[in-house]
Amino acid sequence: MEDRSDCPEECRLHFKYDYNMKFADAFTNEVKQVSVFIFDKDGVFVKMQEVEGDILKTEDYSMKLAVTPGKYHLVVWAGLDGESFKTDTLVAGVSTVSDLKAALKSTNLISTSDLHPLWHGEVEDMNVTGVFQEQMISLVKDTHRVNVILQHINGKPVDDLLFRFEIIDDNGLINYDNNLLYSKPLAYKPYKQSQIAVGNTQPIKIACAQMHTSRLVEQNEARLRVIKNDDNTIIIDIPLTSYLLLSGLEGFYGKMSSQEYLDRQDDFSMIFLLDDNLSWLRTQIIINGWTVHIDNTDL
Repeated sequence: MEDRSDCPEECRLHFKYDYNMKFADAFTNEVKQVSVFIFDKDGVFVKMQEVEGDILKTEDYSMKLAVTPGKYHLVVWAGLDGESFKTDTLVAGVSTVSDLKAALKSTNLISTSDLHPLWHGEVEDMNVTGVFQEQMISLVKDTHRVNVILQHINGKPVDDLLFRFEIIDDNGLINYDNNLLYSKPLAYKPYKQSQIAVGNTQPIKIACAQMHTSRLVEQNEARLRVIKNDDNTIIIDIPLTSYLLLSGLEGFYGKMSSQEYLDRQDDFSMIFLLDDNLSWLRTQIIINGWTVHIDNTDL
């Protein structure tokens, strides 16, 4: 940011989203809506400023923070579309920061939506001085796409209609500080499920289910289940985040924490190999291109 000390007395907010696996700012390409919730030094709600649309694609976009000088607590939710996530209406001078939560919208605790991406950012102690200043706010993505693929070990076709897929997690309520609050467990079911052919010379048909979840947290006990429709046999029932982290440890061990990997990686692909009984061969799993050999099936 350049020196603008001789500019009008205002505070400008900049936003970036480089907390991803490309380590590159994708804000202008991905974020289409930003809500800034402003609280005073005591945590009482002051106002909300919102912007959406093409203006966010402007190079070096910044938002003028329209408040008087003082100390503030800023919470940013980007991607609130009213369809995937919602927040309660806050009342100026009455509501507090603890009243601000992002809740995933579901029907009977079931989500089958291709969720609108959601991002979070926060500045806990923002001192607005009354002279020109700029503040960068970094965003963390709170949604993940999980693609589950079933492939026969010998290349035989796998019919997706023989199975049902689900992810169970109690991650539907996110606090103002981006930590999860306890909520009733949600069942994420595919927003798209199909049999597809892969390969060129000798294509094989695999079953594919695409699910979209709210924030995955290492301490949560999210589970991925695949169930046969004919007899309700559960062929896959695993702790999802523990398995996803296996791929992270393979590729990025020592470079980032487990939670950082989960926050940066917003798209997971998991390939399970099946035998002639359509049961999972529990010796390996392919996650985002990494082949992970399973030594402990009780993981």
